[in-house]
Amino acid sequence: MYFVQRFLDKTTMYRLMVWFLVVLLGWAVAASAVGLLPYRWWEVLLQTLLLVAACRLVSEIISRIVGATQNIESAIISGLILSAIIGPVSLAADWHWLLLAAAFAMASKYVFAMRKSHIFNPAAFGAFAAGLLGYSASWWIGSVVTLPLVLLGGLLIVCKIRRMHLVAGFLAAYLALLFVDVFLVRGGTVADIPTLLYTIFISSPILFFSFVMLVEPLTSPHTKRWRIWFGTVIAAVMFVPQWVGMSAVPLELALLVGNIFARIVSPDFRQSFVLRKKKQLSADIWGFWFEPMKPFSFFPGQFLEYTLAHPKADARGVRRYFTIASAPEEKQILLATRFAASKGSTWKKRLGEMREGDDIVAGKVAGEFILPSDPKRKIVWIAGGIGVTPFRSMAKYLLAKNERRDIVLLYAARTEQDLVFRDIFEEAAKVGLRNVYVLSEADKIPSGWTGRTGRLDADMIKAEVPDASERIFYISGPEPMVEGISKTLLDMGIPDRHIRRDYFPGYA
Repeated sequence: MYFVQRFLDKTTMYRLMVWFLVVLLGWAVAASAVGLLPYRWWEVLLQTLLLVAACRLVSEIISRIVGATQNIESAIISGLILSAIIGPVSLAADWHWLLLAAAFAMASKYVFAMRKSHIFNPAAFGAFAAGLLGYSASWWIGSVVTLPLVLLGGLLIVCKIRRMHLVAGFLAAYLALLFVDVFLVRGGTVADIPTLLYTIFISSPILFFSFVMLVEPLTSPHTKRWRIWFGTVIAAVMFVPQWVGMSAVPLELALLVGNIFARIVSPDFRQSFVLRKKKQLSADIWGFWFEPMKPFSFFPGQFLEYTLAHPKADARGVRRYFTIASAPEEKQILLATRFAASKGSTWKKRLGEMREGDDIVAGKVAGEFILPSDPKRKIVWIAGGIGVTPFRSMAKYLLAKNERRDIVLLYAARTEQDLVFRDIFEEAAKVGLRNVYVLSEADKIPSGWTGRTGRLDADMIKAEVPDASERIFYISGPEPMVEGISKTLLDMGIPDRHIRRDYFPGYA
């Protein structure tokens, strides 16, 4: 499990999805070649290559026309998904359908957009448009032969982006409505259940749909509660129209309806941010202050997705998620991050090279790592290293609002210089913040240090927070640290519902 977690941490969700789909379609080509799937292997291969190339080309052309920043991996993913749900076709006879699906898929990202953020899942839109014109999606990838890879790759995807609740919620709603449809509407019997489950979950595309298309972060809601409703709405769209005498709704159209629902309940945007200042905060931590072209609202503790196009991007791609370290009351958006001493990512290298006046594209405000609505609720903030950024945002917010809260900050870092934003946390003492600083490197403890030293463990937490059972714990930092502290708190008897873990997709 450690190896898997390290792999997921070092790979963005976009690159992971590309690898998964390439392996899945590669297996489909091989399985077709040996007769396990009833397709011509060269047709699967050629249509995949054509769709990926077409999506890349159309995306490049349209992005240049409209002056937008494109994500190459996103176009590749759309092409790969289209290949998994359309055909397989004979290129000599049906190549034009592939080009039409690719063109509509990529155009949908720029034509059907609000505040420069696309509404629809591109592959679903491309398949739906092709269907309207006369060539319906087959969803051929749903098969017992491909099922093991769909399950394995799908589980990696949802673990990476933490969307298991969405998949589970959708499948639960889908299964419940399916049973209503079979037993109450169509008069089925108990003897039909094994065949029903096999048909739906073994030899159908419903799991591919769930793990690959349903969970796309850009076209699904921002919060867990609305994501569960999102899955439920899509499941309902698949069944309810038939019960009132309408035609069956294909998977791609159900998803598009869900995308509209998602945009209504979770408004989104994409815009350029201009770099106004950058400053070294410690030996390896830098702060970047960006000015958005238009104001937008967010809650302290939420994060943004940043797109920074650059040539020869490494495996971690051109997009990153960072907590908004500034408060909503501040005019500029602060991005604070650590730069590794060893060779870092190409994205970080490009960020470090930015100069004042350069711009970056940002959007997709999301995250539920926010203050409780009840100001009387006692809180503990636990920060490891640069994981302190959401607490900086919250502290500045409380100062701006002059809102008093009972909060204990346990801030662990390697050296005193790594304790960034201490001035803000010290100022926030006047609104109820009690600061406890912890240094982990014993050989670098400065003389006169009055804070804590060593490892932040259960004994230290109990000593500093004697009323721990009455508090909500917020943990932010490197993934291993978050998991370790979470286990410590659970062992201390803190219920999981009182533990909040900072998380955003694409951590790498």
